[in-house]
Amino acid sequence: MSKQKFELNGLATAIGSMPHIDPQEACSVVLTNLPEIPPWPQLPKRSSMENMYTQYSEGFPGLVLEKDSIWVDRSRDHSEQLERLYTAYLENDTNYGTIGHEYAEGLHTYLDSAASSRVMAAKGQVTGPISFGLTVTDQDRRPILYDEVLADALAKHLRIKAAWQESKLRAVCANTIVSIDEPYLSSMGSAYVSLPKEQLT
Repeated sequence: MSKQKFELNGLATAIGSMPHIDPQEACSVVLTNLPEIPPWPQLPKRSSMENMYTQYSEGFPGLVLEKDSIWVDRSRDHSEQLERLYTAYLENDTNYGTIGHEYAEGLHTYLDSAASSRVMAAKGQVTGPISFGLTVTDQDRRPILYDEVLADALAKHLRIKAAWQESKLRAVCANTIVSIDEPYLSSMGSAYVSLPKEQLT
């Protein structure tokens, strides 16, 4: 697919999260109302698997999903899982970052629905490592961002997730946008969140 001339010129798009349960209906809404830069719909009301943290957790070393909760079990040895993650990162193996249907039905429906549309850009999103790392904890309820090994692994894990997603969006349109959702970034430097500056850059 050839690269299109791409100028935003104030065109509208949106964040991904939507209140719908039916992915077909959600895709129809974004394609009808935001035809130039439609985002793929995240549907947290459809399933807890589409929560903004769980949605990008698939494959992360030591991850445990229990009903609606998500945490990392640091009490076990995850060296093999970490090795697979780092190998995928170094080899730019985006397939490692595959997001399954059960985690993002809205994305997979969007890829089918938007493929026949004449969009100017296909938009996706990924949860940022600061927000993910402060929300998801270990078995002792300590945010994994404060674990040096897990924090580094998380940044690489989410980078691969974004790269895989972007590769799929390119099948819809040569122009792609992947935004990083970082609601916790506004808390940096406050009394509640203390992280070294080097970790944020």
